[in-house]
Amino acid sequence: METFNFLTPFIIPSISYGIGAMGIALVFNFLKFPDFTALGSLMVGGVICVWVSNHSNALFGIFFGALSGGVLGLGTGFLASKLRIPKVLAGIIIYTASFSVGYSLTEGGNISLAPQHSLLGPLFEFKQAVVIFIIAIIICSLISYTIKTKIGSLVVAMTATKDYLSFRHRYKSQIFILIIFIGNLLVGLTGSLDSLYNQQVSVLSNENFFPICLGAIFGGNAISLYFSQKLQKSVIINDANYEGNNSSSSLIYKITSVFSKERDESEKIGFTYFTYIMGCLFLKEIDGLVSVKFYKRLIPTLDIPFEMQHLIIALIITLTVWWSGVDES
Repeated sequence: METFNFLTPFIIPSISYGIGAMGIALVFNFLKFPDFTALGSLMVGGVICVWVSNHSNALFGIFFGALSGGVLGLGTGFLASKLRIPKVLAGIIIYTASFSVGYSLTEGGNISLAPQHSLLGPLFEFKQAVVIFIIAIIICSLISYTIKTKIGSLVVAMTATKDYLSFRHRYKSQIFILIIFIGNLLVGLTGSLDSLYNQQVSVLSNENFFPICLGAIFGGNAISLYFSQKLQKSVIINDANYEGNNSSSSLIYKITSVFSKERDESEKIGFTYFTYIMGCLFLKEIDGLVSVKFYKRLIPTLDIPFEMQHLIIALIITLTVWWSGVDES
């Protein structure tokens, strides 16, 4: 029980990071570039959420905080698709501009939430964690479901060749902007939830957000690939022996087909995005436990300097991706 008490302060922020990781992954997986707008969306989302909450209520704060992230995404989409500015540079430009918003609504770059508007935290509550986890699962499910729709097919088509996008994708610009908008909307939601839990937000906070989310994305992709490789033979066998819904092999077929490398089904995408949530939960917990020196309970003589915690996260990400993708070679 005492060990669980060490874990609880980081559970809600970890799940919130998972929501942001799904937003970053939408851009990274379908548009194939790291969107630095997310750093601004996280910060502005948190600042707007606290500012609106202090002048109204926390629910409005969450809504406008998430929306502000989406608006920053629209800015990046406009620069990249309409003004032809390189995508990565467009994200950096909007991220740079976002500091003006952050400092305009804070005092010295910091803003605190009025106690009467508190909706989350600062003490861990199991119900709150469950609600945020359910929100994350709903978002994951919506992403998975959307892939089955016409819009989803247009989103998946964004991963096609440059020639296809140039000459055959009729809605390339619109889908490009839509993906960046939704991705940063989710990151803004993360910033809102994180600021409510911490009861404050700083313009220069959450320096570990981007590496943890990218680590979870790369790790999740590698784990999904790992299962694909391990179960590929089983999929081929079940494809040959599948006898219909009444067959004893039906359940195995459905499970293994989710991981088939030859399929781009929504279930597989849903599983992969779920690994992003769990990856953030794992990495953020490790990051937090190192910061509070939890390891001293196991090895009292060990003393890791605080500044080394980021190196430890980097090593864990490296080992996770290497282990998951080792069979690929």
